Amino acid sequence: MEKPKYTYISQGKTRRYESDGNHPDSGLPKSVEHYLQNGASEGERNDRLFHAAGQCRDIDMPHHETHALLAPRAIQDGLREGEVRTAIESAYRGVKRQPAQSGSQSNGTRHSDVYSSQKQRDSSRMGNNATATSRTGSSNQHPDSGVGSSENPMDRAQPVELPEPFEEGFKAILMTAFNEGEGVCVGGTFENEDGEHKPEKGVTLTRERWLELLDGAGGKYTKLMSGKHGHFIRVNPMRIDPKSRNTNDDVTDFRHVLVEFDTDADGKTIAKEKQMGAFLASGLPIIAVLDSGNKSLHAWVKVDAANKSEYAERVEKVYSLFGSEEFDSQNSNPSRYSRCPDGLRMLESGPRKGELVVQSLVKVHVGAESWEEWEKQNAVANCGRHLTANYLDSYNVDEDPNCMIGDRWLCKGGSVVFVSQSGCGKSAMLMQLMQGFALNRTDMTFGITPKRALRQLTVQAENDDGDLAEEFQGCRKAFDLSDEERDTLNEMLDWQTVNSVAGNAFLRQLELLVLNYKPDICWIDPLMSYIGGDLSKAEVVSEFCVEGLNAISARTGVIFGLIHHMGKPKDSQMKAGMTASDLAYLGFGSSNLTNWAREVMVLNRIQTANASDPDTFTLTCTKRRKRAGLRTMPRDGDLTDMLHTSEIFVRHSDDGRIYWKQCPEPDTAQDRKHKKKEMTEAEKRRVGAPNSMSPKQRSEIILRFVQNGGTMSPKERSELAERFKKTPKTIANYYKKIEDMSATSGLPALECMCQDTGLDPDQL
Repeated sequence: MEKPKYTYISQGKTRRYESDGNHPDSGLPKSVEHYLQNGASEGERNDRLFHAAGQCRDIDMPHHETHALLAPRAIQDGLREGEVRTAIESAYRGVKRQPAQSGSQSNGTRHSDVYSSQKQRDSSRMGNNATATSRTGSSNQHPDSGVGSSENPMDRAQPVELPEPFEEGFKAILMTAFNEGEGVCVGGTFENEDGEHKPEKGVTLTRERWLELLDGAGGKYTKLMSGKHGHFIRVNPMRIDPKSRNTNDDVTDFRHVLVEFDTDADGKTIAKEKQMGAFLASGLPIIAVLDSGNKSLHAWVKVDAANKSEYAERVEKVYSLFGSEEFDSQNSNPSRYSRCPDGLRMLESGPRKGELVVQSLVKVHVGAESWEEWEKQNAVANCGRHLTANYLDSYNVDEDPNCMIGDRWLCKGGSVVFVSQSGCGKSAMLMQLMQGFALNRTDMTFGITPKRALRQLTVQAENDDGDLAEEFQGCRKAFDLSDEERDTLNEMLDWQTVNSVAGNAFLRQLELLVLNYKPDICWIDPLMSYIGGDLSKAEVVSEFCVEGLNAISARTGVIFGLIHHMGKPKDSQMKAGMTASDLAYLGFGSSNLTNWAREVMVLNRIQTANASDPDTFTLTCTKRRKRAGLRTMPRDGDLTDMLHTSEIFVRHSDDGRIYWKQCPEPDTAQDRKHKKKEMTEAEKRRVGAPNSMSPKQRSEIILRFVQNGGTMSPKERSELAERFKKTPKTIANYYKKIEDMSATSGLPALECMCQDTGLDPDQL
């Protein structure tokens, strides 16, 4: 029979999925190719579609592309459009796993750029037969500290010797995995047209009836069920009906999921001892572990789902733990067969072909007591990473692999809020920073230095194509970018206009965009368009930033940059002497936004002393300050003498193009007023406020000074003080001021006094 053809070509820059059933280079996982070519039978259609969608998600195929690829196959199998959409959406809400091998990857090549946020249990809970791995490791490698470890259990599992099989394994699994009165489906095999032995539909009887039949056979399973090609048992209770087809629709309790793997993603066989170690290391509530008699162990994980939908979600959680292993894609359905304990099996392939082996039950009640207990224990890992003192002490800060910009100013998973008044040109500033980060050109970023060229995505709502183009071209021309640099920008920068969603709906779309484009930095311009609630409410900001953005950053490592509007300034905010901490809280809304951000950059307009000066702004790093790499510009324009600072002065270009340039620090009206006030207060403390006397009064003091040869008696000081309505100390301190001026300048005292009052010495 001819295999169905499918074709889908992405419109993105790098994606291409094609197959006609004859070409192995589709780039799709093998299970997805198998699903597209063979479809799914009734009772398995939703599960097979869900699994295929999860595999597409794992290779970072965008949601809409997955729908376009899988929907025709699912509808052909008999699903409705609504069912298709629901299944795919549910899959994309799951945790991303290490991608499975594609059909073309028989050489063991694995997909790259994989992020996983699924944490593992404490390795100390592996059981009596397992040994916790070492806490030591290489520099900057997170130690295997158990709780908080993101490693695959297979990666940290120690081989565990298999226990002796149960003497009455079939009876034990009936009593362990099923309840009184529940239907248990057991089946043998039949030989198809190709001579292959396939499982039968099976027979469903109550647990008690199976026990009666077993007792009647003297407790010997081989007497109860004869045959040499294996027997199977469904992992979940089934509906008792002679007319039942024993499909997913006949499952009465979504209790267990089957986990089976015997090869890794590179196609290498995993020893059964290592498989057992991985099951123990996972901490999952495993009700039973069975030996297939060949290469694999079968673990029945107790998920206790309320319905099919919850079952699918919990299956994803279980499978995500072992994301790099080669799972049988069909094991996720709730009516799945497992090897039945005590059944005989003749191996049909491999070096042991023709050997008769026994399927056995080797262990029961492994790991957590229940799904709820496991989730509670696993929640410890999801709270964050556990670190040790030795790890921190050995961490190489100078070569931190997570550092992306500056002196650890922004690291992977970090956040920055960029705040400015409306109409200041923050979008143009963002455009310039993006180009500079993409090209690693510090002349475009005012000294802020990335560790490498950074890939960036801007999700924006306000700027039309013309505005963006004008800003882009302005920067490109101003900094005279080469053709090669322009090509680099085309590869490193992307913009996505999103206008129709906000809040949680936006966050779901945002994660898909991040997974698709894989940026180092994702800019959101502006925040107010997407937060989906009142920015002044702390709970709205926390839900969006802490629960939403942080979760995406944890899974992908992306840095989020939020472009934000400044609130209407209060008089107290705009006064001179504002600190960087004050500036950090100028953004509109709850202070939780500032508290959440790793860095807050503020672009703030200032008033210069000269009204003819062009518009001048400060660009300030308010939290991590000098770590960014901003550098001062001296007034004389000598760039060789630039120092690291937390604040620089910038202006719009004056050549008609849209870009920003740094300028020397200007004199401002507020600064001048503030400095004068400080000098007056200092004078009051030091010389008794001589400037409170008029020039005429100070001239008379100078004349007395000259007439007396540089001295003045206490009586004369008292007379002058009474006449000037000053204190004698004020008069005396004025002499002290003149003496200090003379000593500092080296000029005669008389000349210093004349400079102070503006008098001509020749007039004295």
